[in-house]
Amino acid sequence: MAEEIVYADLNLQGESPCTGRPQPAHPAKSSHFPPWHRVALRISCAGNMVLLGALMALSIWASPLPEGCKLCPPNWQLHGDKCYWLSKESKTWNQSREDCSEKSSRLLILRGQEEKEFIRNVTEGIYSFWIGLRLTDSMRNWTWVDGSLFNQTRVLLAAPGAGSSCGVWKENKIRGEMCSTDVKWICQRDAVPL
Repeated sequence: MAEEIVYADLNLQGESPCTGRPQPAHPAKSSHFPPWHRVALRISCAGNMVLLGALMALSIWASPLPEGCKLCPPNWQLHGDKCYWLSKESKTWNQSREDCSEKSSRLLILRGQEEKEFIRNVTEGIYSFWIGLRLTDSMRNWTWVDGSLFNQTRVLLAAPGAGSSCGVWKENKIRGEMCSTDVKWICQRDAVPL
């Protein structure tokens, strides 16, 4: 004889056969865990959120930047691959050169028309600014602070009277001025590639 399998639906609502107490159909927020478990769960959720935020921040920070990104120190202006700083006070040419050196930079060396246009725009032609140009005593040549000679084929510089002469940028031109005069100055340094 073949055995028969019988299926039945049991409705156990109402009293429990073991306890004699009615059992709720769906336990509403009845907890079988101590209260500290809920605190631990909330703390772990908050910790996971913090870790997720940190992971997102690191993925953004560590992502490669577009090629050619450059960085300048605070209060410096970026143009091309150079950083420029304009003083607000006035000093002699030597004091200005020393200040630039303390800033790990040098007085401005103008190399091209695009750079001159940039300097013209940031200085607005209002003030004179020391640049890294000086008339050497021995050869009477205008020389940049990096030792290169100033090309006078396009610009003719006149030295003022007697004494040492240094270059200033004024009214969008380079002129000679007594190095002992107090003038604002422009420092220049290479931008840091990122």
